[in-house]
Amino acid sequence: MAEDKVITLGLPNLDSLIVTWLWNFKTLEISQNYMFYSSVHSTTCYDIESKIFNSRQGTFIIIKYYGTLNGLCIELDQYQGLKTCKADSIAYTALIERGRIFKFLHALNSKYNPIRVHILGKEKLPSLFESEETR
Repeated sequence: MAEDKVITLGLPNLDSLIVTWLWNFKTLEISQNYMFYSSVHSTTCYDIESKIFNSRQGTFIIIKYYGTLNGLCIELDQYQGLKTCKADSIAYTALIERGRIFKFLHALNSKYNPIRVHILGKEKLPSLFESEETR
């Protein structure tokens, strides 16, 4: 005797189901527009960006602050898959890295001002990892 299975679709499951249908849709022009769309990603990206924006070293030791900020940046990167050519990708990555260095340096406690000035005075900014190592 075969049992009938009842499937309850919550919103995330329903969204996934609809996106899957659109991926498999025969007309490329229609499926292409929805293939990478997800309102969940927008909300998640906003939450992560808010955490990055509001993060401060505060009472954290610098390595803990760096680890927290870097972890949020890596998580954000997972949701922001961009398709670009290699040259654009390199330029965009450098731009993003520069912003992350500025965020990291901005939120450090004032006792790190001499290091902040030293890093910002360099001709070429180091990576976020190298900036943390400079301390």
